[in-house]
Amino acid sequence: MKNFLNSISLTIFFLCLLTASDVFAQRVSLSANIAVMGNDKVEGENVNILDQKTTTASLNLRFYDQSLWAIRLGAGVKDLEYQFEDGTLNTNYDVNRESFFVNLGLEKHFRLPLNPYLGVNVPITFNGDDKVNNGKIDNSSVQTGFNVLAGANISIFKVLRVGFEFNTGFNSFNEEVLKNLGPGESSSIKLKNMDYRGEITLGIAL
Repeated sequence: MKNFLNSISLTIFFLCLLTASDVFAQRVSLSANIAVMGNDKVEGENVNILDQKTTTASLNLRFYDQSLWAIRLGAGVKDLEYQFEDGTLNTNYDVNRESFFVNLGLEKHFRLPLNPYLGVNVPITFNGDDKVNNGKIDNSSVQTGFNVLAGANISIFKVLRVGFEFNTGFNSFNEEVLKNLGPGESSSIKLKNMDYRGEITLGIAL
C-alpha cells in the first residue's frame, strides 16, 4: 500500500511539472513560510521522550493563470531536535536531524476578501544523518508525501502579502525509524507519518 501511494505521489509530481511548462503566468508571487505550530513528530516505545522541537522554513514561487490557478514550486529546510531517556541504561540522548525538501503543488485562489486559497502539494524530502550526542548515525534517506493545504493573506501596498497557511497530510509514506543506537533499540524511536503545521507567510506579488 505504501509503495502504491508513493507511486501516486511521484506521478502527480511529474504531471504538475509537465503542466507547469504550459502555464503562462498573469502574475508571479514569492513567499517565505515559517512554521509557528505543529504536531509532535516523535513517539517512543520502551523509552521516554523528554522534549522535542521541529523548525520548518521554506521559500515558495507561484505562477498564476487568468483563472487564479497557480503552480507552486517550493524549497525549504526542516530541523528536528528531540531528547529521550533510555530506561535500561538511564541515559539521556540528544538527537538532531536536518532535512532539505522540495515540493510541487497546484492551488486554486479565490477573488474574495482575505484572498483565500486551497491546494495540494507533493513534497520530496532529503533527510540527513541523525546526530546523537557527540556521534552520528547514517540514517540519510529520500522520502515522498502528499499534503493538502488552505491559506489566506492580506495585501499591503498592492505588492506585499501577509498571511497564514495550514498544511496537513503524509510527509513520508516510508516510516522513519532511528536505527543503530544499540542492541534492541533500533525500533524504539519512530517518527509519525501524519503531519500538520500552521505557518506564517510573508511575500510579494508581481
